[in-house]
Amino acid sequence: MVLSDGTEMGNHKNYLQSEHWKRIKQAYMISNRPKECWCCKTKDQPLDLHHLHYQNVGNEQLEDLELLCRTCHAEVHRVTDGLFCVRDHIVKAMEIVKARHQEGTFVKVY
Repeated sequence: MVLSDGTEMGNHKNYLQSEHWKRIKQAYMISNRPKECWCCKTKDQPLDLHHLHYQNVGNEQLEDLELLCRTCHAEVHRVTDGLFCVRDHIVKAMEIVKARHQEGTFVKVY
């Protein structure tokens, strides 16, 4: 993975530990974007900044990202497991998890 400034990041895990990603997270947190889990609306648990797609990794716009609690984040990745993760698949997975919360059918399995 190469950032827009030419910096080589290696893999996604390295990228998520980079100063660049820390700046993106800070920018998100001071923006007017929602500060709750997109799926379950919790504000009381640790929240992860989640990519809606991976086409712009390293050059994300804030609109490419949403906050998810760790439980919903894990479930979104479970639902998308094995799919080519483009925006439509990831957003659909997030909608599935959100609907499960709204219906009361979401069960933590972690």
